Amino acid sequence: MNIPFIVISVSLLMATLLAVLLRKRNWPKSRLILLLSVVSVSLGIWLVVWSSGQIVSARLIKQWPTVAGTIVQSKIVGDRAIRPLVFYQYQIGDMSYRDSSSLGVPSFGNRRIRMNESKTISAEYRVGDTVMVYYNPATPGHSMLYAREEWSSYVRLSLGALLIVAGFFVMGRFLLGYLMKK
Repeated sequence: MNIPFIVISVSLLMATLLAVLLRKRNWPKSRLILLLSVVSVSLGIWLVVWSSGQIVSARLIKQWPTVAGTIVQSKIVGDRAIRPLVFYQYQIGDMSYRDSSSLGVPSFGNRRIRMNESKTISAEYRVGDTVMVYYNPATPGHSMLYAREEWSSYVRLSLGALLIVAGFFVMGRFLLGYLMKK
């Protein structure tokens, strides 16, 4: 499931619900604005914490040991969320492991562009090719073909920071207006 879609959907649902509730009770608009700014700050904090965790996890993967692996299969999957899927195997000691990766390609955007990008990536990972595999030393069956932060984590981090700043700005204006009336 696409987390940014969920966050946006829940935010819109909450805003609509708040608008309906406040309209029925005939509350002042200033309370609605204050409530929406609190929701904005809360959502922003959640996005910052979640995205920061993803970025830290990606950086920790860079410290995992590596081993040579072999591409077993490379194909394009999905009807709407088209992306490449690469299956690979690697060996650590006497144990052989098999895993797969979509190589961090986002599964949203223009269908034609996703298809072209998936074809290009699938062509780069041909059956029999040797790849470097990062594996978790605690659980060697957990592995990654790449060790980098995804750009979408930085987008969510920026959006979260923007929501926090905007929410605090609105709360500050609200508080300033309240204090000026007294």
